[in-house]
Amino acid sequence: MNSVTAAEALKFCRAFLPLPDPQTFDPELPLKTPALLDVRSEGEAAEGAIAGFVNLPILTNSERHEVGITYKVRGQDAAIRLGHRLVGSEVRAARTVAWRAAILRSGTGTGVVACWRGGLRSGTAAEWIREAGAECATVVGGYKGMRRELLAAAETPPPLVVISGLTGSGKTRLLQQIPGVPRIDLEQLAAHRGSSFGRRPERPQPAQATFESALALHFWGRPLGDTPILVEDESLRIGRCAIPRAVKARMETAPLIWVEASVEERARSIVVEYVDEPLRGGEPPLALEARLEASILALRTKLGGELQARVSKSLREAMAQGRGHEAWVEPLLTEYYDRMYRHSQAKTERKTLYSGDLESCKKWILDRFASPKR
Repeated sequence: MNSVTAAEALKFCRAFLPLPDPQTFDPELPLKTPALLDVRSEGEAAEGAIAGFVNLPILTNSERHEVGITYKVRGQDAAIRLGHRLVGSEVRAARTVAWRAAILRSGTGTGVVACWRGGLRSGTAAEWIREAGAECATVVGGYKGMRRELLAAAETPPPLVVISGLTGSGKTRLLQQIPGVPRIDLEQLAAHRGSSFGRRPERPQPAQATFESALALHFWGRPLGDTPILVEDESLRIGRCAIPRAVKARMETAPLIWVEASVEERARSIVVEYVDEPLRGGEPPLALEARLEASILALRTKLGGELQARVSKSLREAMAQGRGHEAWVEPLLTEYYDRMYRHSQAKTERKTLYSGDLESCKKWILDRFASPKR
């Protein structure tokens, strides 16, 4: 096996996504997959990567820059000669060892190698890997070919059902508590909770292209007319990651499951997620207070000066006392987030399939979408 198509490579990639049930897509999907090796530079991988591929460059950022300049000034042959000089015998040996180690860790003894277009870099890396005694194949069309397949999948999303409800009602928890049901956690893919307070200090957000590819990989190859996928209601932007327009349009016409919860329940849920859990996770109280205060200040224009000042004061008092955080969370919910959410909902006409508290919604979803009768 000297090469695989972009589609064949993406079949391996799907095993690395948090899909609820990969067998829905491909009953023959192996438990172990070949090592997926992205030999582009680290800068290229940072701008866009595909799930499962490990970035182990054949040329680093600085080396690729030198080769690129030489290509522009002196042509392809001179650039290739420079590349071989930069990757001398010791460097070549070290990089081949890293690729071969990844192949051994995969448990399959095989690697799949991709560069930008499936050309010289992946071909050279594959040649070195084979000379070292391991099996590998290159991806025809490289990262660009796989990305093209994924972008096409994002343009034709499958049927969706949207889990909706006011802020703090437990939409994300519900999505995470329905095993065996096709679902996509957009906030997990974006590494962001979706609100102005949603940044995750412990995990940077992915590049837009990486987010799009991870989302589209859930759609790619999915049979038409299959069971709808559940997603949480989100704004167009989740932090800095934007939901592709075609997917967002599908969400805005998809039927809803509405999660109901009282203001008190929602405020407590917010306090647990945004205050209690970060403190238990080791975030210093002063750092947490500064981060929450910065998020409130960022909303000043939308909140208005009076509400912002009131919320900020209650936050500082609660942090000083170590309790009473509901005093600043509840006004944010009732005087800002609830109004904003209802205004957004009024712009769309979506059928509500079911409405109830978190537990009843969970039971309804499992009965409807996880039943063997489906």
